[in-house]
Amino acid sequence: MVAEYAWKESAFIGLVVAGTLITRVARFDETAAMLGAGRWPRFRFVMLPLALPALAISSTIAFVYTLGSYEVAWLLGRTYPEPLAVMALRLFNSVTLTARPEAAAAAVLSTLVSFLVVGLCFRALRKTAV
Repeated sequence: MVAEYAWKESAFIGLVVAGTLITRVARFDETAAMLGAGRWPRFRFVMLPLALPALAISSTIAFVYTLGSYEVAWLLGRTYPEPLAVMALRLFNSVTLTARPEAAAAAVLSTLVSFLVVGLCFRALRKTAV
């Protein structure tokens, strides 16, 4: 299941990082090459610092999407322990109305985890130089 989500979200992350790098990296890379930097120092000191903010933001978006999506976990996942999104959907669609508070609690828990991850990403991005 993890491999499927990684495969599914890798194109999105690659597109965001490539879009960010194509607008910035050429000038800095050429400048570093003219100053005598080799391939590894250019990658380490030019390309990687320019790509890290886009990589962090797109990875956070992919994590929050994956946390809330249920279709892959429902189709490919194990039946026990149930992923949080699958459990929330199953409880919400239950015939008995007594399961609705449990569904709401699962949804609130996944929302809180999403906000926590987004907050950590913003805090880490505040410390970057870009």
